[in-house]
Amino acid sequence: MRVDPDIIAFFKGQGKGHLTRMHAVLRSYVDAQKNRHTPS
Repeated sequence: MRVDPDIIAFFKGQGKGHLTRMHAVLRSYVDAQKNRHTPS
């Protein structure tokens, strides 16, 4: 997966655990999209 350098710098700038935080953001997005497309 390619990630723009400024995105990496932003997360790294928040300290240790930047990959975990990036994963959490992606998970949140995926979950929101699934909920958006789930029929009621």
